[in-house]
This record gives sequence, structure tokens and C-alpha cells, in this order.
Amino acid sequence: MSRPTLTIDDPLAPHQESEARPVVPVEATASARPVRAAVTPTTVPTGQEPWREWSGDERVASFRLPAALLDELGERAGALGVPLGLTVAAALSHLLDLGDERVVELVDRADDARHRGRRRRRRLL
Repeated sequence: MSRPTLTIDDPLAPHQESEARPVVPVEATASARPVRAAVTPTTVPTGQEPWREWSGDERVASFRLPAALLDELGERAGALGVPLGLTVAAALSHLLDLGDERVVELVDRADDARHRGRRRRRRLL
């Protein structure tokens, strides 16, 4: 009886992209906000069916986020018993389904919350 061999994938090893991504040309007169190519979901959400498909390729990303927001996210995902990474993927997918104006409104609200928090913090010092 032969033993199966175990192959370990190195997550830090370079990997080949499964699809070429379209390049959006940058114009000489770029606006303050970057312009991205429109992304159309593969299907429209009408119930329990998935509204996007991923190839399984993953990438580690690092963003600076408010500690209180990360704490709230961790507590909520933990209370629901759902994976944190998939919770973030679901939230990002939902955000990307919104219209541009709504996304900009939400970004402005997040920026306002950041400024209010900084002002409150300075008052307490």
C-alpha cells in the first residue's frame, strides 16, 4: 500500500494570473478621483444565487482602517458565526453594486466620521 504524497503550496511564491485584466489608460488631465473601468456583475442577485463569481485566486491586501470599525466587524462576524474574510468580500461586492454617486456619498460619510472622531479625541486631551 503506497502512501499519498502531500504537496504544500507556498502562498508567497509568484503565481500566474488566470486572466489578463483590461488596462484603463490614464489621461494627461486626470481628475482628483481615479477613473476605473465599469464592472458588471455576472448575474443579478434575485434570491439565494451568487451574484458574482471568483476564480479562487486570492491576494492579500493591506488597508488602514479605523480600529473601532475593525473591532465592530470582528464582533459582528463572530456573533453571526461567519468567516471574517467572506464578510468583507460580501460587503465589498455590495458596495461595488451601488451607483457611483452612492459610493461617493458613503466615502464622504466615512471621511466625516473620521474628522468627527479626531475632533472629539482632541477635545478629550
